[in-house]
Amino acid sequence: MPVLTRPRLRRLSRGGALLVVALVLSLSLAPTLAAAPTLPDSALSALGRAARAAAAHHSRAEALALIDAAEDSANPVLAARATLVAYADRRLHTAHTAALLWRTLAPHDPQAVSFLFLTDVALGRDPQGLRRLAELLPPGTSWAGEETMATLLIRRLPHMLDLRVAQLWVHRHPRASGPRYLLGLVALRIGMSGTAGLEAHDLARRKLPLDRRLRVGELKAQALVYGGRPRRGLAEARRLLHTQPASLPLAVNLISLELVSDHNRAAHALALHWHRTHPRNLALFLALALADLHRHHPQRARRWLTRLLESGREQALTAFNIGRVELRLHHPRRARFWFRWAAARAERDVPSVALALARLAGDGQDTRTARAVFRDYAARVPLQGPAVRLLEAHWLDGLHRFHAARRVLAKAYALYPDDPDVIYSLALADMQVGHGALGYRTLRALGRRYPDNAWILNAEGYYLARRTGRLARAAHDIDRALALDPGDPPLLDSRGWVSYRRGHDRRALVLFRRAYQHDRSPAIALHYGLALWHTGHQNQARRLWSRIYKRHPHDRALAEALAHHAGS
Repeated sequence: MPVLTRPRLRRLSRGGALLVVALVLSLSLAPTLAAAPTLPDSALSALGRAARAAAAHHSRAEALALIDAAEDSANPVLAARATLVAYADRRLHTAHTAALLWRTLAPHDPQAVSFLFLTDVALGRDPQGLRRLAELLPPGTSWAGEETMATLLIRRLPHMLDLRVAQLWVHRHPRASGPRYLLGLVALRIGMSGTAGLEAHDLARRKLPLDRRLRVGELKAQALVYGGRPRRGLAEARRLLHTQPASLPLAVNLISLELVSDHNRAAHALALHWHRTHPRNLALFLALALADLHRHHPQRARRWLTRLLESGREQALTAFNIGRVELRLHHPRRARFWFRWAAARAERDVPSVALALARLAGDGQDTRTARAVFRDYAARVPLQGPAVRLLEAHWLDGLHRFHAARRVLAKAYALYPDDPDVIYSLALADMQVGHGALGYRTLRALGRRYPDNAWILNAEGYYLARRTGRLARAAHDIDRALALDPGDPPLLDSRGWVSYRRGHDRRALVLFRRAYQHDRSPAIALHYGLALWHTGHQNQARRLWSRIYKRHPHDRALAEALAHHAGS
């Protein structure tokens, strides 16, 4: 079963990202510098050209004029502004030139190095990017640096590039613990819980200081819960908290995992207990609000979120959740206001906001108004354009508008031809609408760029197992994917399908059962039921399909399976 990019709503990380600091600095200082009388005439002329280009929405011309002004005045703030303008509009070559100038004018500024790293990696210059990363994160640095870098990567780069950079960093420093922790964080946040669990297991066997052992334990618990093993993950999180009973971060981690596991009552009780001793902690406000929202107490949730909003912290995330509360209270106009308010304050949350607003605009249907929301936000925040388009295609998939989703991805590919997530999704869409050979060729080309990517290997193998007779090659590709991300349910499902096609029904049954235990999606349930049917467990297969069909009544494949086997 092909692995799709699995976006999640995540809490905003502690500590501001490097890019936010650069943005605030440049926006606050640039007007002052532009008006300073000490600037040379040539610099003032360049700033005038930049202002006219900005008014006409010509980002590249604006960035080039700012570069000229920075060169003439030797001003690193203008170079920083040029870098931000170009990078925000995905003018990567221009952004790289501006960042080089910024670095020359301010050689000790880590913001300039950060942008050089981002542009090098986005342009496919992995060795240069790793050298920049070595400047930002020496192997012996504090693990807080790895957490900041993981947040920076996930906010700014496609998921495949996130993973590729982290893998290269580990290959460069195979014995250092920091790069492995970075790889685990990146893998966890982009949905590869098996890889995150492997890295946590490797780090747990090393002799590390107490604070790092606790971080590894948190990573392991999160990997287990997000990988579909909530009991083991929660047991690990509780064990950690038992060893350090006064640790608020460990308590917040356990509360978050209880919420993810749908243990809303337990999460609320735990959050309330910690709130009594830490009445001003904002993370507990958010946890209590989410627990109340999931327990169908939206009014209580709104009170907690209002207190969080009044604190002036985490405003975008708070506003988004107030919008969810207003939807639960059947106030769509108020929800629309809060979603828009959230989008105006956090670039990272724009795709989620666009999806929420599109659902409101179309009343859950594919309409012109709903599509216009996606187009508007993709244009409004160019840096998040690919993510918005991918979310639009995923939304259309959920409405069974597969050809429409493929057209959205084709347009996205025309706009962002180098984005690997867009290329991958387009290949899967081609396969879904009957252009399998074309999609497979696209995946093979992408696989040569990212040879250690489990998603690509699994998609290639599943296509071969599903549509061709090349089962040996399919098994080889999927086994390589499982070595990279062991225990991942879609990968186990794909490997089970190869065994099923080969006639190894009992082996397929074992693999499908393992996948179904951790992921009860309709596709995996369908395959598990087929294996049960062909091993003589027809009644169990019917019960399984009926149970999953009640949860997903619009799934056509399950409906066809039930209809076909009803009288057998």
